[in-house]
Amino acid sequence: MRIARVVYVLAVVTAGREAVCEAVEQPRATVSPDEKARLLAAESSAQKALRAELARLTAEGQRICFNANIDGVHRVYRMGCDGTDVHCLTPELKWGGEHPHLSPDGRRITFVSEMDESVMEEVTRSSEKDRHLGEGTGIYVMRTGSGEPQPITVGLGPRWSPDGTKLVYYYKVHPRGRRVAIYDLQMKTEYVVNHKKIKTGIQYPVITPDGQYLFVCGKDGAVVRLKESGTRVSDDWHPLYRPFSYGCNVEFSRDTKWLVWVVDTGKDVGGWLKYAPFRPEERNVPVKRLPLGWDEKSVNYFPDFSPCGKYLVYAHGDAERGMASWLHESGLELCVTTFPDCRVTVRITWNGAANQHPQWWAPPAESGTESGN
Repeated sequence: MRIARVVYVLAVVTAGREAVCEAVEQPRATVSPDEKARLLAAESSAQKALRAELARLTAEGQRICFNANIDGVHRVYRMGCDGTDVHCLTPELKWGGEHPHLSPDGRRITFVSEMDESVMEEVTRSSEKDRHLGEGTGIYVMRTGSGEPQPITVGLGPRWSPDGTKLVYYYKVHPRGRRVAIYDLQMKTEYVVNHKKIKTGIQYPVITPDGQYLFVCGKDGAVVRLKESGTRVSDDWHPLYRPFSYGCNVEFSRDTKWLVWVVDTGKDVGGWLKYAPFRPEERNVPVKRLPLGWDEKSVNYFPDFSPCGKYLVYAHGDAERGMASWLHESGLELCVTTFPDCRVTVRITWNGAANQHPQWWAPPAESGTESGN
């Protein structure tokens, strides 16, 4: 079904700074309310049961953080895992933010946004001569309830360590290479990861949920064991799985038993999701493609596991136009599916924007439903 784009602009109140985008009650719809109601009514009993489960998890405090260009600028949002209660966390930033990632306790969020040259110079080590500052892309951290974004460094794809004390990310170097770094937020010190097997073509590093490994995406993917400090890597290195070649946006289940990732179909037409058990020291691991009802021109991207591991949230775009159009313009909606069978899937956003980088978060058991507000 071809869906028409709908122009939507959020109200901006400047006189009293009354929380621009503070609550998005009704994001721009790609279908009329009547059509949306009809589509929801036509869902199967299994889909309705999944929606009821997502509503229950939302009531318990589980949230999904993502970025979207609902008002024309990519900003960071948070909502219930059933798609309700959408709030903008970066309403006042000129460049609102992308690649969001919530800290393990949910009280802080890191993201990337444009950074002024003077700020870049302030947060970048003077000894780092080859860091590419021309893009102006910086990493920020802010409290999820309130507070100003704090610039950390220049880089892309920031992710929290499992203990919430560090960020791992990559940055560009001249001419076109990349390097991985780990930033200790307590010591305010950056550690560049130097390993002969981690070459300059890598991106999107992730520390596994058990804190034992550093994983980086690249031609083959690399898994390196972290030392006790959490900022240095050991000499032992393992390639991931051969079918992982050129995969990206890897995510691990919270028990570190599974990983899921994206493989582009090439030629700017689409992408699909694959998954496998995480066995870093094995080469022959069964890899499967998730049956999400797509073809090679559609987009399934940005996956993340629910805390219980029974569900995946991901972005989906129908086979209408090239991938770059979805990623930068509109028509990339978030969905939740059962894992690993993908037998039941529901759509949780209806705003017509380019919804990206969802991260599923649940409050730690010891803190109840506290989410940092």
